[in-house]
Amino acid sequence: MKKIITFLILLLLVPILLFSDNTRIYPDYQKIIENTNLNLREQAEYYEQFREVLGDSKNMDNYDVTYYKIDIEIDILLEFIESEITMQALICEDQTTEIEMNFTNNLTITDIQQNGTPLSFVHTDDIITIQLDDTYNIDDMIEIIVNYEGYPDTKLSD
Repeated sequence: MKKIITFLILLLLVPILLFSDNTRIYPDYQKIIENTNLNLREQAEYYEQFREVLGDSKNMDNYDVTYYKIDIEIDILLEFIESEITMQALICEDQTTEIEMNFTNNLTITDIQQNGTPLSFVHTDDIITIQLDDTYNIDDMIEIIVNYEGYPDTKLSD
């Protein structure tokens, strides 16, 4: 009886052992590494494009805007605008003497003031660099008024 049971077990195991695929399937690690590297390169390119678009500089990090007021006069027929922006900001860095703001080059800045005093500024590459009227430290509040005019670009499409 033992011989018959042993024979039956062998009869069942032999086909399983003979016809089974003993090769184990391993992941294609080289392909995984190549795809990971490609994704990292794409992320790095995206980050560089993001930095270029923002154009931020150190002088945009030295304040936090707490309030904006925007008054705009629009001449619909001429497609011309005149505007005044009032910005209040909290200074975030000691010894701050200038700030920078993003501002399109296609509009003309007519005046920038702080506490009723005209300020010096430079407007290039879509950034205004503004010389403040004093040196400010952390937690000081400032208020800047920017007056501008011009023919805005139409960047939106239907």
